[in-house]
Amino acid sequence: MTPKINNFLRHSFKTMRKQNRAQVRFLSWLAIGTLMSGAQLSAEVTVHPKGAINGADSKALAGGVLTAELQCVRCHAAPGQIVSFLNTRSAPHLESLGKNVSPGWIRDFIGDPYKTKAGTGHPDMFHSVAKTDRSEKIENLTHFIKYSSGGAEEIADKDAVGADPYQMETGRRLFHQVGCVACHAPQEPMSAFAKQESASESFFGLQDLEDEDQPAEDEAAQSEWKNLENQSIPLGNLAKKTTVAALAEYLQDPKANRPWSRMPNLGLTEREARSIAMYLLREQAPGMYDPNAQLNKIAGVRYQYFETSAQTAGFPAILESGEPKKTGILATIGIDARERQENFGFRFTGMVRIRETGQYTFYTASDDGSEFYINGEHLVKNGGDHGRTEKSGSMHLNAGDHPFILTYYNRGGGFELDVYYEGPGIEKQPIPANALFNLGQQMKPTAPMAMEINPDRIQAGAKVYSQLQCVNCHGSTTITAKSWEYPKAADTPFLELDLESCGSCVDALAGPDKPKYNWSSEQRQSVAHFIASVKSSKEVPTAQAQLTHRMAQLNCFACHQRGGLGGPSDLRREYFQTLGEADLGDEGRIPPLLENAGAKLKKSWLMEVLNEGAKARPYMATRMPKFEQDAAFLVNHFVTVDHQSGAGSEPAEDYDITAGKYGRKLVGAVNGLSCVTCHTFGEYPSLGIPAMSLTLMERRLNKSWFKEYMVDPARFRPGTRMPSFWPDGKAANKEVLDGNTSKQLDAIWMYLSRGEEADPPPGLVQGQMEIVASNEAVIYRHFIQDAGSRAIGVGYPEKANLAWDANQLRLALIWHGPFIDAARHRIGRGTGYEGPLGNNVRKFATGPNFAMLENPETTPWPDTAEKSAGYEMRGYLLDDVRRPTFLYSLGDIQFSEKFTATSQALDATFKRDLIVKSSAGTSDKKLWFRAAAGSEIEASGNGGYRIDQSMIIQLKSTPGSRPVIRSINGQKELLVPVRFSNGEFKITQEILW
Repeated sequence: MTPKINNFLRHSFKTMRKQNRAQVRFLSWLAIGTLMSGAQLSAEVTVHPKGAINGADSKALAGGVLTAELQCVRCHAAPGQIVSFLNTRSAPHLESLGKNVSPGWIRDFIGDPYKTKAGTGHPDMFHSVAKTDRSEKIENLTHFIKYSSGGAEEIADKDAVGADPYQMETGRRLFHQVGCVACHAPQEPMSAFAKQESASESFFGLQDLEDEDQPAEDEAAQSEWKNLENQSIPLGNLAKKTTVAALAEYLQDPKANRPWSRMPNLGLTEREARSIAMYLLREQAPGMYDPNAQLNKIAGVRYQYFETSAQTAGFPAILESGEPKKTGILATIGIDARERQENFGFRFTGMVRIRETGQYTFYTASDDGSEFYINGEHLVKNGGDHGRTEKSGSMHLNAGDHPFILTYYNRGGGFELDVYYEGPGIEKQPIPANALFNLGQQMKPTAPMAMEINPDRIQAGAKVYSQLQCVNCHGSTTITAKSWEYPKAADTPFLELDLESCGSCVDALAGPDKPKYNWSSEQRQSVAHFIASVKSSKEVPTAQAQLTHRMAQLNCFACHQRGGLGGPSDLRREYFQTLGEADLGDEGRIPPLLENAGAKLKKSWLMEVLNEGAKARPYMATRMPKFEQDAAFLVNHFVTVDHQSGAGSEPAEDYDITAGKYGRKLVGAVNGLSCVTCHTFGEYPSLGIPAMSLTLMERRLNKSWFKEYMVDPARFRPGTRMPSFWPDGKAANKEVLDGNTSKQLDAIWMYLSRGEEADPPPGLVQGQMEIVASNEAVIYRHFIQDAGSRAIGVGYPEKANLAWDANQLRLALIWHGPFIDAARHRIGRGTGYEGPLGNNVRKFATGPNFAMLENPETTPWPDTAEKSAGYEMRGYLLDDVRRPTFLYSLGDIQFSEKFTATSQALDATFKRDLIVKSSAGTSDKKLWFRAAAGSEIEASGNGGYRIDQSMIIQLKSTPGSRPVIRSINGQKELLVPVRFSNGEFKITQEILW
């Protein structure tokens, strides 16, 4: 390798190694700390954070959890109600136990589980086996396990995962952010993430770090960390045990291969799961963080993918120093990994292999810009915004591998990237996969995966498996079921166990052929307390006891508090963070209290949360996991214990439009309570801090709880930032509904009950160039969303607005409040459709207002006003305050319609006057007017009709034209027959919405 290339490569990797050096220093410290505490850790089982729950002093509770997790009742018979109460999980079955696990790890683990995975709940099964026989039996059992799970083959280099420093960094942050450290020990102190690091240019675009040594941790801090690890569920030596692919698959869906696993589903994407797996297995690729480790050439080109918005500085600055959205390794150069079609870019790095010395030409053909660097020289300059453009550059290259960088971006329009080369013996062609490499490491277990399974050892191993009663926890296999009897349970029933007796399975000197558990005296006492409590109670465990046990078993108390128990411990608490810059204090980062959760939350929402991982707090970094198999149990017990047997089954209320309007006013920022100052509203951000969306309230909460909470929030959540607008039950706003607290709260609930369909509150949506109707109506003719390309928007001074569709000759939209924002059409090229700026937007069905129907019961309403059918727009006339009267025709029939807005106590209403004239002066009984369409239409008395619980219309027309409601094509339509009198038909429509 020439000095020039060597220097270039050295510079390329310098920054990456610097960045990870601080991490290595900490990892080294953590490894030393683990060794220092090894004796303590191996002295007891840590299947749960020591059974410890903040605020709990019940040894019986801890003992019940330990009993369940160590599957004591698999060997020691217990009454059925106790077995049901414990909810004992099954251990991994052999079909998956040895799958994707290295044989070396299996040997180590079954030979000395406490040394291999300090704190494991697996017993030492070979403690009493003579050393001369131990290794032989362990080897036989290993062959049997690997055979039962499908054998063992070495991972080919082409199938191994290439180490990716960016994915490792992503996994590092995710592991400490999404909730993993609620159960497992953090790998790094939170201070390591708080440090702001400055970016500098490098081959990989990674961030540079200072090279000074980190200050040594004091003894007190080390002691705290040792205690934290001692109270965490152990991970063991994962790097020796498994592969990135296998661990990622497990993390993404723990129950898929291990339905008995207590590990919950955190809703990780495939990429997130792989990133965490790569971080946890980082010891398989020491070259990514150890400057003294050797890097290897591996096939493929490394890429970084970036996205930006059109408003930001954009490219190429982001390609040089920005944070990529994702990274990876590709076989060839290409942009298929993009996730959208505009404002994206790639940075490719690697080496191109030149097989014969000579003159080489490299080409980039791209839309938009691309730049190609090789051996540190800018060879191809093809930057800028343009259509597909091809440029090239030539240079002399010696045979060997030459490092390159390729950048590409697309701002908009088309997107293309092709890279070619030509040289001695090579015609112009895309650079092939066999000529592309990058420096890195393949991630494979640190112990070989390969194992040649001996058939004789399979049978011998099956015998050991049966003799040691492994089948009690891990289940039988085809071999064990046919060849040996199912092992009998232990002679001593569970409730008669003497945990202090010498030679028991929890004694340091466990007897021959007995499992040996490393229990501390505290753990012995806790299980003894549990046994004593069960024996002293003559009754079935209460629903409260069952719920508390299950929450402790699932480690819900690691994040949540309930009944004075639980919540994150002091050291773990700092890992609960908010996403973005949400200034919500502890409410924005610490999971909510579960006090009276069954009274607070609807049963349907509880099931969504526990079974599907539904989330109401997007600003909270810690994720709510899915507990599929335990969800129904938890939901039913929350509801039962909190004395809300009917929770979630409250009868639905008919929507009251007037009450909903008052509720909307109260929620808004204009003469209301300004709830939207803090709370988001569906897709609309709040005006301040991003508290949870108001559109989820009715879906989540029981109304009775909501009304109590709103009056005194601090009683339900001490320290909350939520103020009370009804202190001591008295309304602060006396103007709305006469200050009646109950009516105001009912109105807010009514408004929020529409969820995502509710219109945003006043003051939430603001335009850049709002068109305002002051003393007369204003007209805006442009592309209006849902009103077409020939839309005529009309804003009235009364703050009622409409959009008329001149293509389809119909009323398209009506809405309240602000009229329209003209910024889109008056800034720049002015392309696209602009929607209403206001609220209470109501859409009318497509198709013309009037149509000829052969059969009013079965003839579908036309979708469009076709000219071939005789429809034609005739323009509009303006009155003295510029209110338009729309004119159109159907053959020889002439139509006119005018809208008049009328101010009301809350929102204005529309009066719509339509006049139909026939030049022939005759009646045509096939002509109909469609007054409304929707999912639900029902008469409400006095000529009124309610449309979809959101609009009321009154109809007055020429005598003899009685409206009808018909059902057709999955919807209902309100039709009025046109009956001429002296060649004229009139209809007036009052619209309240």
